Amino acid sequence: MKFYFDYFVFKFQDYLGWAAREASVELQDTPEKTQWIDVRRRIRIYLHALWGSEFFIKPINQAGERVESRQPYIEKSLINVPACIDDFTLDGIRNISGLEFYRAATTHAAAHIIYSKHDFADRLVNKWQRAVIATIEDARVETLSIRKYPGLKQLWARQHIANPSHNQTADDYLNRMARALLDENYQDDDPWINRCRSLFMAAKDIEAEDFSWDFGLSIEYKFNNKKIKLDNVSEKPWAPYRDDNRHLWASQITDLVGPIEIKWLKLLSTNNTLSGTEKDKKRPTMQMRIKGAPVSDTYIYPEWDYRSQISTPSWVTLRCWYALNIPQKT
Repeated sequence: MKFYFDYFVFKFQDYLGWAAREASVELQDTPEKTQWIDVRRRIRIYLHALWGSEFFIKPINQAGERVESRQPYIEKSLINVPACIDDFTLDGIRNISGLEFYRAATTHAAAHIIYSKHDFADRLVNKWQRAVIATIEDARVETLSIRKYPGLKQLWARQHIANPSHNQTADDYLNRMARALLDENYQDDDPWINRCRSLFMAAKDIEAEDFSWDFGLSIEYKFNNKKIKLDNVSEKPWAPYRDDNRHLWASQITDLVGPIEIKWLKLLSTNNTLSGTEKDKKRPTMQMRIKGAPVSDTYIYPEWDYRSQISTPSWVTLRCWYALNIPQKT
């Protein structure tokens, strides 16, 4: 009996040792997960050190969402980021931590809030033109930021993996151009991309609000020579830290719910220019009407987000609409 007992103990210990080894391997293969709530304080301090401003950031509600759908976005100057992010590997060699992702994503979004103060009229352009303009605007705000803080280039460039081997779709070329405009050390043999890079680097009016609109429309039509379909462009950047650029676009229709001011932009193509009529330009916008409201009829309130447990001061603006004297439809 003692022999069988000793044999059982030996096998049991061996099993425990094997299980421990397997568990160790499993833990090593499982990527680290970074929660936004655990790093939000240091990210806010980081952004404040860069820009001297407070930025409102909240986690995206991930209930029922697919992993690939959790892309950062900006809405009404509020930066939205995933509530948690796994460490991931790009191009098989670049290990990106959750903290590095959050730092790159929020810094890029903050650059948009600082420099992208001009809404583009999305109804004047097609999907491909939108994608080109948005890519140029991403490059513009990052270039302006890098001029002030050169170290940001490395932070963003590490998450770009597009290269000359990606040459099947319009998205491939768009993401290669995005990398070329950010990193001067990136080598690409495509004439269209190199021409875009040369013109962008030589531009002297990059700080102009309509630069991306004008520049994007001046180069997008030259891509037609490649005979690549443009109707299935995704408009989603490959670099994971970049937001979806929804904040760059405004409808031409005035919404009476909020102070949306119509921006009249020139549509530059080969030799054509499209703009609003003089009568339209003189038409008062909702923003003008709101500016006429008495100060006593405007009230500012904070907002408490129960999901993120964050209080945002001066977030809600309440205006007494009867004081705006808005003409009624007859």
